[in-house]
Formats: sequence, structure tokens, C-alpha cells
Amino acid sequence: MPILENIGDLSLRVSHLAQIIWKECYADILSEGQIDYMLDHGQSKEAISKQIADNGYEYRIITDNERDIGYYAFFIDGDSLFLSKIYVLHEARGKGFGTLALKDACTYAENHGLKTVSLRVNKKNTNAIKTYKANHFTICCEDKSDIGRGFFMDDYLMKKDIGQTW
Repeated sequence: MPILENIGDLSLRVSHLAQIIWKECYADILSEGQIDYMLDHGQSKEAISKQIADNGYEYRIITDNERDIGYYAFFIDGDSLFLSKIYVLHEARGKGFGTLALKDACTYAENHGLKTVSLRVNKKNTNAIKTYKANHFTICCEDKSDIGRGFFMDDYLMKKDIGQTW
């Protein structure tokens, strides 16, 4: 059974995972330049540490047999939990680890009296969208955001009401 860890400063472990997973996950969706830019600005050890210290992010590492295989992060935004990141190594995808992380985030939200869990997902990330829909997330709207240096995030915003069955 996988373990969902929450140990103090995970920024180095998460940053290492991000370098691997993002290049696996986004190679067919984003340019190498945009992947590197997003890793530097949002998934570096320094950026992760700042998100935790300044913005209330909670990071959790997904492990299997004591090996780091993924991570996810969230923060509370009003009466919603915003699931900011959820990533699993290619070799571990399709084995229920992402769903386990989704359930953990929803349980956290429910335990903290929040009404919804929301997230952003790249419109071309069809496997992730299928997973979210299978776990009762619905597409609310589309959002295209300028993230700098001529790069854009072209996403769906999705949400799930807390208390829905799995």
C-alpha cells in the first residue's frame, strides 16, 4: 500500500521528482522551453519552499515500497481546497496512485469544512482529465493565462463538490 507522506520541508525531493515527471508528462504537450521555464519558476527547490512558507501550500509525496513515485500539493482558497499539483512517475501511472492522492485531498477538504476541491489541468492532458472525470470532477470553464516569456497555460478549471460519492 502506498504511503502519503507529509514531512516538513520536502522541497528537494519534490523538485527532483518534478524534473523527471514534467519532462515525461508534458513532452508531447508543451515545448521544452516552456517546461524548463515552468520548472524553474514553480517547481524548483526555492519556489517550492516559498510556496510552503509564504502561501500555505501543503506538499505530500506519494511513495511505493519506500520509493518516491509522485507528489501533490494543495492550499485552502476560501471555502475550497485548490489542488495545485498532482504528478506521478510514468511507470506508476494507471495503478491508482493519482486517485489515492485525489481521495486524500478530498478527505482533507472535508475534514476542514471546505465545500469544493478545484484544480487546473492542461486541455491536452487527456489522461489526467479522464482520471478527474472518473473521480467526479467536472469542467467549470476554460482559462488561458500568460505566464511570462511568451508562454501560456491553456487549461480547464475543474471542481468537485465535497461529499460526492466516489
